[in-house]
Amino acid sequence: MPIAPAAESVTEEASFHELLANEDAPLEFFQGRIREKPSMSAEHNDAIFLLGLQLGQQVDLSKYRVRVNAGRTRRARTSVFIRDVMVIPVGAERTQRRGPGHLEVYDEPLPFVAEFWSAWTGDYDVMQKLPEYQERGDLEIWLLCHLQRLLS
Repeated sequence: MPIAPAAESVTEEASFHELLANEDAPLEFFQGRIREKPSMSAEHNDAIFLLGLQLGQQVDLSKYRVRVNAGRTRRARTSVFIRDVMVIPVGAERTQRRGPGHLEVYDEPLPFVAEFWSAWTGDYDVMQKLPEYQERGDLEIWLLCHLQRLLS
């Protein structure tokens, strides 16, 4: 099932009010529209969890934090996405610790991000999200297909 765009366009500022009002909902912002990141299969969820777990065991936790389907990244006024997996410098993560009512949103390029291809979101991930990640300047971007064990 493809992700359905919202019916009406909103500004980035209005989208942040909506995201804050629903901070526990998996909402993203792209091309003036708020979209809900769909729920995924057990296989998809397990794959992103295992990658996050492996990264968490390998990175220096005094320098980096790992997020799995949590936190958001932003490219100025165009997009706010929840990554499947991302590695964040600890200094950037500390700036996000502002208490309740503040979304965890990273503007700066990250050292590592990963998206897992899904039959439901594959075209959206490749055609829309991936170019946004490249424009943001994220240093290493993985697009994985856990069903076929492919890495792009």
